[in-house]
Amino acid sequence: FKIDENKYPGHLEHFGMTTAEAMSHGSIPIVLNKGGYKEIVENNKSGFLFNSEQEAIEKLKLVIQNKSLRKKMSREAIKRAKKFSLQRMQNQIDEIMENF
Repeated sequence: FKIDENKYPGHLEHFGMTTAEAMSHGSIPIVLNKGGYKEIVENNKSGFLFNSEQEAIEKLKLVIQNKSLRKKMSREAIKRAKKFSLQRMQNQIDEIMENF
């Protein structure tokens, strides 16, 4: 949690495609509130963004202890991940290139 992203930019995934892939299978992401994660995860809806180790622990406990929240967030994660599917991104790139 104490990585200096200016010194070690490769240690942080700036978009987080693996996060979107996990969400597409119903995983609830609990991810650092930095970089591309903020674009993918809708905080408190399709997953959680955290700023400290303690906050990450609290969010993890919440997900473990609350089955109905887990089910709801899992469904939301699946829906959200569809916005980042490979096919959708390819279509967007194709559209940009056609208009270029």
